[in-house]
Amino acid sequence: MNDVASRPNPRSMLIRLGLAILVAALLFGAGYLTRDVPARGAIGEARTAREAAETDLRTRVTANQLLTANVWVYRAAAALDDRNFGVANDAMGEAVAALEAVELPEGDPLQAGVAEALTAAKNLNISVASNLEPQREALLNLARRVTALAEQSQARTDA
Repeated sequence: MNDVASRPNPRSMLIRLGLAILVAALLFGAGYLTRDVPARGAIGEARTAREAAETDLRTRVTANQLLTANVWVYRAAAALDDRNFGVANDAMGEAVAALEAVELPEGDPLQAGVAEALTAAKNLNISVASNLEPQREALLNLARRVTALAEQSQARTDA
């Protein structure tokens, strides 16, 4: 009788083997499902940092485009002072192109100001005249308006 009791039963061996396989599968599944739990926080932080960087980039590009438009308006004013009307009109065309390139999201506080500056730039026609003061004043007003928009955009970038 001792021989029968000391020999393992094939059925009990299969049950033990089945339980070992089940435990191994459960442990593997638990490890597989929780493999990225430590990284989830880092992934969330990386997403937040990426979104902040994209917003910062858009703001800086907007500020750059406004500053570029500002430079072209001042070049137009300088060309007008030199009575070089063709160069002044070309510079205004570049200023209009720079203002048209400004992309702002809906509801942005700068949107109305950029639209007004773009309309004023499009409507400004530099022509040969004996009195250049009205054209110069219109250019300088546009330059002030674009400068203010660039400063507002730059302040948002710095904040």
